[in-house]
Amino acid sequence: MQVTPRMFSSNDGEGIGDPSPSNLPREEHQESFEFLIKCATKFTKDCGYLTFNSIVYRNVTVTKECCDNLVNRVGKKCHDGLIVPLLEAPALKGNASQIAASNEEVWSKCSSISSQTSH
Repeated sequence: MQVTPRMFSSNDGEGIGDPSPSNLPREEHQESFEFLIKCATKFTKDCGYLTFNSIVYRNVTVTKECCDNLVNRVGKKCHDGLIVPLLEAPALKGNASQIAASNEEVWSKCSSISSQTSH
């Protein structure tokens, strides 16, 4: 998943919204944005796409390789952090509870697959 500032722009209705709560001081807001950028770069191109589509649209299954990428490289903190702007996105807000549940399902599935075969 490649994160760009435009993705978070909601002024034109095309972005997914602000990556961090607007009540944060400017420095913390910038730190949050930088954290999300670093997290997103931990995904391989294909795995970011698969994970995003699996969580948001539920139209693909995350592969074993991408589960390994998610669990062993991206990590739970980044996984959870990257979902926040999606849950707050105007275009996706109506599906926030489904997306949050799907997010947990993907993590649970991937962590069980990775823990079974890692070592």
